[in-house]
Amino acid sequence: RTDKDRDREMRFFLQRKEHASLILSEIISHHLSPQADEGQVEDLCRLEELTEDVMLSNLRARFSNRNIYTYVGSILIAVNPYYFYSIYNPKYTAMYEGKGILGELPPHIFAVADDAYGFMLEFKTDQSIIISGESGAGKTESTKFLLHHLMSLSA
Repeated sequence: RTDKDRDREMRFFLQRKEHASLILSEIISHHLSPQADEGQVEDLCRLEELTEDVMLSNLRARFSNRNIYTYVGSILIAVNPYYFYSIYNPKYTAMYEGKGILGELPPHIFAVADDAYGFMLEFKTDQSIIISGESGAGKTESTKFLLHHLMSLSA
């Protein structure tokens, strides 16, 4: 399957949902044009112009390049590809293990898990990670990947 096919499937899936998802589909097809291939940023806080169109263009460009994760400071945005990428294997687990500083490596759910785990050990305080989003946004899958990484860190 090509990226274009996956994009078409994503739009079709969203259009089958309720009105809110239909609006999201329109935003994807209208605002998220692939024009921002150059100048992509891994952290939206680094954008010179902080408008909705610029942020959405950046997210679209990153998604087109199979970068489903983007930071906004210490917040991680995940765009559900409705497709399994091989970015959750032991190679990635090892790559993000013990880094402790968000932004040192490309955005990833493992970086968030590693950051929280590091703070828990360093400050000996409870940590929380909030995962939110619309139905079908990938919250359950993100939680599974996050817990998988936390388990490997604690082993």
